[in-house]
Amino acid sequence: MIAAAIVGAALALGAPASGDDAAGAVRFAVKGDWGSGTTAQAAVTRRMCAEARREPYAFVLTTGDNFYRHDGVATARTFWRPERCLLAMRVRWRAAWGNHDVAGSGTATALGSPRRYYAFAAGPARVVVLDGNAPTDPAQAAFLRAQLRAADEPVRIVAFHQPIYTAGLHPPAV
Repeated sequence: MIAAAIVGAALALGAPASGDDAAGAVRFAVKGDWGSGTTAQAAVTRRMCAEARREPYAFVLTTGDNFYRHDGVATARTFWRPERCLLAMRVRWRAAWGNHDVAGSGTATALGSPRRYYAFAAGPARVVVLDGNAPTDPAQAAFLRAQLRAADEPVRIVAFHQPIYTAGLHPPAV
């Protein structure tokens, strides 16, 4: 289990990056494979909070495995305690579902992601969050094509948990 973050990832097109900015910028953090309740998770979150205090960001985009308990439930140990500074700052969560999340409701209830795939606009970007647990779902593929085709935003980001290609230990789902 890995707790990792790209703290303060900024996407700017000719404007300062401070949270969600109608002038053409969005600043956000990315976090994946994180919900294990370890000291590393808490340390990464403290860094994310320090960065958000220094320069606010609009949301945290997770790439799945948000809750490592076998039942996918957010607990005090895996979420409420280690993430408390982000929760206190009322940072918005935008979450992808990982393979450790699908057995429970934590990603929906704690992170506010009731659908397995969805899209949203953020400054100059259209962010499409997919369910990597169902890579051959024709409805999801049609949704992705429609979102990318209809996007007015100049930047398109697609996020999901399992890799399309990998040289790692876990093979891709398809």
